[in-house]
Amino acid sequence: MHRSAFFVGFTLLVLLVLLVACGAAESDGPEDTTTALRAIPCVSGAACACSSLVQGKFECTASGKVKACKCADGTSKPLEPTNDTPAPIPDTDPSPPSAAPVENLPGDTCTPQSLGSLGPRVIARGAPVLFAVDLAGTTDTFKSGCVRADGPDRVQPIRADSTGEMFVTLKTVVGLSGSPVLYAKATCDDVKDLACDYRDSKIHFPVKAGTTYFVHFDGTSPTVAPGARITALAEIQ
Repeated sequence: MHRSAFFVGFTLLVLLVLLVACGAAESDGPEDTTTALRAIPCVSGAACACSSLVQGKFECTASGKVKACKCADGTSKPLEPTNDTPAPIPDTDPSPPSAAPVENLPGDTCTPQSLGSLGPRVIARGAPVLFAVDLAGTTDTFKSGCVRADGPDRVQPIRADSTGEMFVTLKTVVGLSGSPVLYAKATCDDVKDLACDYRDSKIHFPVKAGTTYFVHFDGTSPTVAPGARITALAEIQ
């Protein structure tokens, strides 16, 4: 009799374990897990799993059901998802984007880098040279001695290979408002002009062989059109 009762009790216990195991195997979603946990009595302080496999302790409701998994860092892992969305992280970078440095075009200043990038035009007697000078994108750097020239300007070094008289004549002028101004200096940023003109578009001055002179192309208007260009003819007579 005692053996029969023990056998019946043991059989019922095995069936109960199998039913719980089957129910756990069929529960594969977060809602099933939550329902199963809320259906069993909560043991406060029992072990539960936090994030990254860290062990926490169960937290119970007032009615003795599972409320959340309390983690060691003070946070809790609710058994049901919440609708709370994290606040956006503000951009804390105080530095504004830096502006690209302005670079002078070759011939726009009298620095060695500017003049070196431009290179001199070499003129010999009996071998005139026709060349172009672009004024778009240049700045008002130089001053003439014959008129107020507030336009964007550019300098062109010219080396004389012969001794004589250097003539520089403007042939075409495109994109300039006001009068073009043409002047020459012995050094790039010299205060005095060797020659200056804003009426006839031509200057001339004595030159010595092997010497470099600086011819400036300027204007009386502070603005120029895109693609502003002057072509000039330089010759030694």
